Amino acid sequence: VLFYLGRAYHLNYRFDDAIKCYNDFKNTASGATVKKLKVDREIESAKNGKRLLSSIRELVVLEKKRMSFSTYYQSYSQNFYGGNLLVKTDQFNLPGDKKKKDKFIMFQNKERNMVVFSSYGENGDKGKEIYMARKLPNNEYGAPMPVPGEVNTEYDEDFPYLHPNGKVLFFCSKGHNSMGGYDIFKSEWNEETQKWGKPINMEFPINTPYDDIQFVTDSTEKLAIFSSTRLSAYGQIDVYKIDIERR
Repeated sequence: VLFYLGRAYHLNYRFDDAIKCYNDFKNTASGATVKKLKVDREIESAKNGKRLLSSIRELVVLEKKRMSFSTYYQSYSQNFYGGNLLVKTDQFNLPGDKKKKDKFIMFQNKERNMVVFSSYGENGDKGKEIYMARKLPNNEYGAPMPVPGEVNTEYDEDFPYLHPNGKVLFFCSKGHNSMGGYDIFKSEWNEETQKWGKPINMEFPINTPYDDIQFVTDSTEKLAIFSSTRLSAYGQIDVYKIDIERR
């Protein structure tokens, strides 16, 4: 009860109350239960939420659609962001993915001849990570590899989008400084190190303690589309078209 009361406070932005409940729960529950429910991570996420909500800016929503979670990606305009959102093909399903039987979405960047997607890897014994595969001169894709740099964590990463310029990667993570569930992050390519740099949290109100996913922009990064479960019923998700310049 204490844990789920903490979750309720967490999802309603009452982060101090959530942290208190989580800590009270830790004092009464077994170590195995605390580990199974990832209570320490929930406390960390609530603390992140407090920091991320210290300065709130307004989000301009231009359009909103309610979709089934299983088909939300079909509402994204394919010409909007220089590529295609597709159900991941068997070619990019690694052994760990086949064990999990999870349905993944991949992004195919036409201009850069590459795909980005999430995967459980070879063994499926870790969380999801962001992978990339490049198209070779023979028109086939090379072996998928985890993206280099600071993108992947011990927690789940998913829903990647590679900007048409090939230098900006948007993705979602339950790690880093997420305030709970999936948060949307932005990472930039470092030419000197040939790695993706430290991810930046897109902050509230794009991110919430709920799942906020699949952020894509137009080439000018003035308009964007993303999806969120913050106000939707179970099994559904809202797709937002927004003006990125927040006030």
